[in-house]
Amino acid sequence: MKKIDIAKAISVFFRLTVIYLICLIWSRYFIKTFWLSIFVSFIFTLIIEFAVHYFIQKKQQKMNIKKDEQDKIQLFANTFVFSNISCAVNFFYNLAKSKHNATKKSKY
Repeated sequence: MKKIDIAKAISVFFRLTVIYLICLIWSRYFIKTFWLSIFVSFIFTLIIEFAVHYFIQKKQQKMNIKKDEQDKIQLFANTFVFSNISCAVNFFYNLAKSKHNATKKSKY
């Protein structure tokens, strides 16, 4: 079970409140019945919140993947910085050799 911190709960509460109030204002503009406009704005708030939640989760998943990839990139970059030139050339030669017909004609 995920640990819910107070800042995230307050953020979600205020986001829901703002979305609900905006939906209520727009629904009162088009619908004259007060209780019906409250119900309609509640339904629209749920729909908008699910859409926002979906996009936030998708963005966080992309950011997590990028963070893992950034760690790997940093590890590889450090490996190439602190190794000699022939080691780096051999690495890329072996990488290219696995998919293409590669030949190493010089040290570059």
